[in-house]
Amino acid sequence: MSRRAFTLLEVLVALAILGLGITSALTLMGTSSRAAVRARDVTEATFVAEEVMEELCTLNESELRAKARETGDWAELERRAQQRREGRSSALERLPEPDRYAYAVQVVADRNEPGLYRVDVEVTWPGTGESGLQLTTLRRFPAPETGGMPQ
Repeated sequence: MSRRAFTLLEVLVALAILGLGITSALTLMGTSSRAAVRARDVTEATFVAEEVMEELCTLNESELRAKARETGDWAELERRAQQRREGRSSALERLPEPDRYAYAVQVVADRNEPGLYRVDVEVTWPGTGESGLQLTTLRRFPAPETGGMPQ
């Protein structure tokens, strides 16, 4: 009657293979968790940027020019936006944390086209350093009437 058993070498090889599999699975879970957090941050930052852009689209030309180089945070923006949203539900079920997202507005007039402005909104959050999410749009206002006859 022969009994076949695992040798110590076979057990060590099996444990090494199992260890590699577990290590790979844990690494994959950590990576996917970081990707999920990043996706959440980008989604919430997008909503913040869209809120700022929506507010800027309601302004007249002089008000828009006054907003050039404006900076703020989500809590400040949310206080202003709440007044506009009375009666409407928020696009987010869970609002972003106050003071987590900072935004900066840049308004640049086009030198060749009177009344045309490029509006940039950049949103940053902890962990992004100097880069974050940026939305850009163009706003056109009617050119001022000269009141004279065309030449």
